[in-house]
Amino acid sequence: MRKKVIISIILIFILTISTAAAQGFSLRDLERVRVLWNGNELSASSNDTAVVLNNRVYVPAYLLRQAKLTVQLNNNTLSIIDSKTKYINNLHILNKFQTDYFDSFAETDKEALRLLGNIILKERVDSTKIEQLIASAENGIKEFDDTSLAIIGDRPDNLLSEASLSAESYRKAINSLLNYGKTGSEADLEAFYKDREKASAANNLAKSVYNDYFNLSLEKALH
Repeated sequence: MRKKVIISIILIFILTISTAAAQGFSLRDLERVRVLWNGNELSASSNDTAVVLNNRVYVPAYLLRQAKLTVQLNNNTLSIIDSKTKYINNLHILNKFQTDYFDSFAETDKEALRLLGNIILKERVDSTKIEQLIASAENGIKEFDDTSLAIIGDRPDNLLSEASLSAESYRKAINSLLNYGKTGSEADLEAFYKDREKASAANNLAKSVYNDYFNLSLEKALH
């Protein structure tokens, strides 16, 4: 909101001597003003600073870069973007991945252990819920829009690769678990534990990358 208010009261142009001269003024004739952003002065050269002209404030566009705004002039179009917005967008994307993938994975593991208990106790086994949970985790990976992430340092490419390996391994673990419920084979039980361990290791790596990137994005968004 603060950014919108400031920008709404400042007409942002690239001020040149020729523009002022065309209106019968030189830079020396104009009242100069200081520009503060969050209490910090945006510095300008003595020959190119914010000025008052016809009761309006004109600010050199490059000054706004010091306020962490992205300023780009393309042909006759001046684009101004709040740099923090892209990092806030990172947080939205990553938070969605937390819900769609990580939370679903955690629930999948809980349900798998519950089913294992039912199998050992020779109780009824219903695989409907666990199939839905692992499918939800897999969809979370497919829908993760990593191309829209604002890159901070290196791309978090291993986030998706480790998450995909985790989901694939847990899918195998579930199949082995359900087979164990039908056959009682120790080989199926061993396969379940082996693939579950592999899935958990990959998930932990993915979570580590996720946490690092989330914290970097949060730091950029706040400062």
